[in-house]
Amino acid sequence: MDTLHAVQAARSGCFKLQCLVKVLGDPADLRAHRALDDCVALRHVAVAMAEQLGLDMPLWLQRFALKLDLHSSVLQLDVLLDA
Repeated sequence: MDTLHAVQAARSGCFKLQCLVKVLGDPADLRAHRALDDCVALRHVAVAMAEQLGLDMPLWLQRFALKLDLHSSVLQLDVLLDA
């Protein structure tokens, strides 16, 4: 799923992760464009937005899930594990 679609459905304004973190409260001293920090920030944003909507995060996000492309996911994992 693309979390951008979920965020666009829930709010207006800037959809950049750094904007959302500022609006929803900074979870920690995160550095932009660092993979792990971006993951932590996105989780914080998703949890905060779900709480604002009065929903459980997985329940909110599942509304925007498409379908699992298992074949593609396995191929991508194989590439990552071979690196």
